[in-house]
Amino acid sequence: MKRILSIFLGVSTSLLVPVAAFAAVVTVTENTTITLPSDGSSYTLKNASTFNSLSASGGTFTFTLDPKDQVIIISAGKKNLANSRSIDTICNADDSQLVQSVATTGAQVIVTITPSGTCGVSTVVATDGGSGGGGGGSSSSSSPAPSASPTPTPSATSTPSPTPSPLSQPHALMTSPPVISLIPPPSPTLISVSPVIISRTLVAGSRGDDVKILQTFFASDASIYPEGVVSGFFGPKTKAAVQRFQEKYGIANKGQSGYGILGPKTKAKIKELSGRSVTSSSSSPVTPSSSSRIADLQKQLKMLQDMLKKLQQK
Repeated sequence: MKRILSIFLGVSTSLLVPVAAFAAVVTVTENTTITLPSDGSSYTLKNASTFNSLSASGGTFTFTLDPKDQVIIISAGKKNLANSRSIDTICNADDSQLVQSVATTGAQVIVTITPSGTCGVSTVVATDGGSGGGGGGSSSSSSPAPSASPTPTPSATSTPSPTPSPLSQPHALMTSPPVISLIPPPSPTLISVSPVIISRTLVAGSRGDDVKILQTFFASDASIYPEGVVSGFFGPKTKAAVQRFQEKYGIANKGQSGYGILGPKTKAKIKELSGRSVTSSSSSPVTPSSSSRIADLQKQLKMLQDMLKKLQQK
């Protein structure tokens, strides 16, 4: 059963909550504002969005989605929401939106979203590999240009009022949507709930969901797979990622048998690393948060929820 997480913020000092610290599935119960640390720009995480974990690093949000999960993110500034799955941004008259979802029978997916530019401007997204016996290539994906609409009348910019104390203004807690300030982790964080198991041997030219699972696992470590493309095709970039992984963990080197092939030893190492849930290492693709920090954050959250209940009873 999914755990519903509600975050209420109304104290005079902001509570900084790194969402990726929670290993359980999160369900957003109302429209929620999330802030990108790099430039302070704000986005809306739509009500009923569900995900496994969320983190921010630099100018990028990173979501971990399980089967049936769906995330809808809205930019009031109409930014182009470029993402690792090459899904087009929806350009509306007043905002831009991006919908990311995973099928019921799909595998866990890691999605990176990098807001930039303006919605409707064409962007080029790199893809892994090519067709047939040819070499790698790339394909371009452009968001549809928004239809012509009347020029909106500019509105006057108002200066925001100071935030009132929650004790003197109890209704402010219930009318303002919660704001989650994301603390960028020291390194990309991925919390894996089960080990990555790939049954067949994968070689250059292989296609399928198991290739996507492999690419998703490698994408969590930029030193192994800097491109981070999840295409389902085992092309030159994926082969190079396998070779870097084998060299890093002493499985095989150039000129040796199995170099660049996902064989038994390489699959066993991936299963071992992805199954870790406590050990934190900068060289490991799995870097969970400290259990003591999670406990502290949960205590603070419980305190705020109790305060809100008391104010509502008055």
